[in-house]
Amino acid sequence: MGFVDKLFEKLGLIYPYKKEFVIEGKNKRLEIVRGISGNKVMLFNGITYSRMPYNSIYTGSYWDFFLPLAYLYKNPKILMIGLGGGTIAYQLDNLFRGKIDLDIVEIDKDMVEMAKKFYPGIKANIIIEDGANFVKGKKGYDAIILDAYSNLDIPEGFLSEDFINDAYNAMNADGILAINLTGGVVQKMRFLSYNKLLLKRFRHLFVVKGGRAMNLIELCSKDIGKMEIIKRLNDNMKIDNENKHIFEGYKRMSKNLF
Repeated sequence: MGFVDKLFEKLGLIYPYKKEFVIEGKNKRLEIVRGISGNKVMLFNGITYSRMPYNSIYTGSYWDFFLPLAYLYKNPKILMIGLGGGTIAYQLDNLFRGKIDLDIVEIDKDMVEMAKKFYPGIKANIIIEDGANFVKGKKGYDAIILDAYSNLDIPEGFLSEDFINDAYNAMNADGILAINLTGGVVQKMRFLSYNKLLLKRFRHLFVVKGGRAMNLIELCSKDIGKMEIIKRLNDNMKIDNENKHIFEGYKRMSKNLF
């Protein structure tokens, strides 16, 4: 990442050196822009929803911290709710080369169109539907990634006890629900009550800090604890200079939400 891109990222900004694609609709503006160093981002109403560095599959930010989920299982089957520009799909494609069963549910058709522009080679089963409805009655997932946002808010349907129960029932016995938590003080206060609902079903809750971003990744595990998660990553994930920040983040995960 170039110096200017890093500076603007620290300030929470993206320098739109080149706009590559724009969709405007009611109450939304979707843009794909490329920074000075070549890094590409997708913006939703000015908020970064996806990032793709020009020289690495890793972003250094919260997207990376969902990737270990795929290393925890043999022949992983993963459901992702919320597509964004497809950063996580892009990363999983490159890391696993088709050896992963990935379903992605996205409610916004324009977002799907943007993702196919942002990452033209996307390899996943993309379903255009409300994720809270889709998960009802499903079975057999090893992990569910919840990264659904409207601006800076998780839609209400995903904060309900019904969704938590449906997600729990959709996963195998050692499944993990991984949730991207972000936003300001109001959003974070809502997450405290959300956690009480999660703890009614899940045996373990762990928090991983999402790299340079302020995001938190909450891991809601049906059965496996921290030591087993770390062991599986040690056994299955090749650690190198590019991805060691991910492994270190998991080693430091805690039970403290904030």
